[in-house]
Amino acid sequence: MSRRFPVLVVPLLGALAAIAEPEIAAAAPPDPEPSLVANAGSLRPVMLESSGKPVTLELRMQGPGGELSWSPVCTSPCQATVWAGAEYRIAGSGVKRSEPFVIAPSDAPLSLRANPGSLESWIGGLILTPVGGATVAFGALYYSMQELCVEDCNQASKERKDARADATTMMVIGAAAVVTGIVLIVANQTALTQTDFASRGVSLGTGIMLTPGGIRF
Repeated sequence: MSRRFPVLVVPLLGALAAIAEPEIAAAAPPDPEPSLVANAGSLRPVMLESSGKPVTLELRMQGPGGELSWSPVCTSPCQATVWAGAEYRIAGSGVKRSEPFVIAPSDAPLSLRANPGSLESWIGGLILTPVGGATVAFGALYYSMQELCVEDCNQASKERKDARADATTMMVIGAAAVVTGIVLIVANQTALTQTDFASRGVSLGTGIMLTPGGIRF
């Protein structure tokens, strides 16, 4: 009997290990959740509004491997409670993303009003600016080439005059493209205004605001 005991124990241990293996795998700790990039302080209520397209307030997160990502908080118009001291940005469909910003700690609710820029127009400005610059450079080169006289300068004077006019037109069009591109880039930056409700006041309805200086109509 004592000689068979090891023979019986081996299959028994194998069966127990097969049963316990799924349980051990199920009990393994999950992957750590992404954490905030900055040291967040207290919670603060915010209200997000947009003067144009709907925008989304996004929170910057850091994964367990150090990779950065943005997590949506809410889409305007909305109210949410967020971590003060963390990094945020304004984004959205067809909206030029804003620069990252930090919500300062305070006991007062915060109003975020976004003036979203058009992503399509901003990209158009990025394209127009270098294309216009290249057009100006080519027009200037073409104009300077007309000043060179190789053979009969008198006979070719009319052709060179027309060519200089074409080069001038080309430079004017290129300069206009550069200016338009710069305007599109600058004008389509998403701007954000942060206002404490304590300083702005509380709406009482029908256009009446209760401010620290009194009631404002």
